[in-house]
Amino acid sequence: DRVKQYMRFRNIPPDIQSSILFFHHCRWEASQTLDERETLSLLPQPLQLDISFAVKEKVIHTVPILESLPIIIQKRIAHALRPQVYAPRDNPIIYNVGDIGWDL
Repeated sequence: DRVKQYMRFRNIPPDIQSSILFFHHCRWEASQTLDERETLSLLPQPLQLDISFAVKEKVIHTVPILESLPIIIQKRIAHALRPQVYAPRDNPIIYNVGDIGWDL
């Protein structure tokens, strides 16, 4: 496993190693893939957009302002979305209605 090799090479403290491995475990459980972006990058961009939209269409349609945009814009937004995986002990930032958010 490349992550473990890197941590050994860099002498990362055990507690941080544990956090890193836990993060990767949570990320794997959430998406069943480690680098979806790298896999998609091998495809032509129109196909990348189609796949991104197919995977994230439900998310796009939960936001009324996005749902009314032209389909090509929805596809580009879907393609730009990045999954954010947090371990239960992390303190993720949650946006509520009316909050100004910098991430989607």
